[in-house]
Amino acid sequence: MASERPISRGRSPAPARVWIDDPNPLFRAGLACCLARGGYEVAGQSSAFVPAPPAGADVVVFDLGDTVVTWGVSDVLRVSDRLLGVAADGRLDSVLVRRRLEPDALLEAVARALEAGVPG
Repeated sequence: MASERPISRGRSPAPARVWIDDPNPLFRAGLACCLARGGYEVAGQSSAFVPAPPAGADVVVFDLGDTVVTWGVSDVLRVSDRLLGVAADGRLDSVLVRRRLEPDALLEAVARALEAGVPG
């Protein structure tokens, strides 16, 4: 559950810092609002990684672009969705479908990325 997730990086009392990269400024603003309400610090925003995220960002939430998935031999069923990636420590941790994205799913993906990067 989103309310049970850690919001700090490791044992630090400071909230985890999240960088947002997406070409749509309105979508970025929505992500920033959701993350801030979830207790995260929004370290900054960019489009096409300009400007680049700072080294101090714990998690990067970024646009993966349009992806086409085709089932079967004959292209009978074809789905095209814009995807959002969540990465920490240089590794892609989650892929989310933008049109189905809900606040709790975003917060849970960020929490998972943080937990995966914390030494046990």
